[in-house]
Amino acid sequence: MKEKNFFEKKLSSKKVFDGEFLNILSDKVLLPNGEQATREYFKHPGASAIIGIDPNGLFLMEKQYRYPVQELCIELPAGKTDKNESPLETAQRELKEETGFVSESWHLLGNFHPTIGYSDEIIYLFLALDIKKKYEPSFDHGEYVETFFLSEDDLLNHVRTGKIRDSKTIVCFFKYLLHKKNLKNKE
Repeated sequence: MKEKNFFEKKLSSKKVFDGEFLNILSDKVLLPNGEQATREYFKHPGASAIIGIDPNGLFLMEKQYRYPVQELCIELPAGKTDKNESPLETAQRELKEETGFVSESWHLLGNFHPTIGYSDEIIYLFLALDIKKKYEPSFDHGEYVETFFLSEDDLLNHVRTGKIRDSKTIVCFFKYLLHKKNLKNKE
């Protein structure tokens, strides 16, 4: 069976909006059938999310107001990648800045694209084990974050009941559960 061609070739690109960290582009593309179409999307620098677990097996969580959805949200620590920063460096910096916690044991759980229909954003997911509080948080301007801990069962229940609806938190937590299951299967 012959593979279909789904590739779209960029013909032109123009920046529609140039923000502090998000840019919106509008590209003209050539479709596989020879027709042209417009693709509008956000350019994003990327991000890292951290599932931090303390020595007692509790998960470090954050509460913060998210303006676009007009809600106080529960989520894992995360943040955007700064210029010339690796995903791991982003994760380590964000955990320290937002929470004051650090870890000596980091594991990449994978990555994902949260909104493939209109953004090129990629989020790297990290597991930080035996986190310890060493610093006071140093929030970005306008950032207000409260940290707290949940057990694995409580975190799962928060996802199940819709108390947690943040995609990066849900994906990271389930990637962690798969990682944990794979470790048990290897034993």
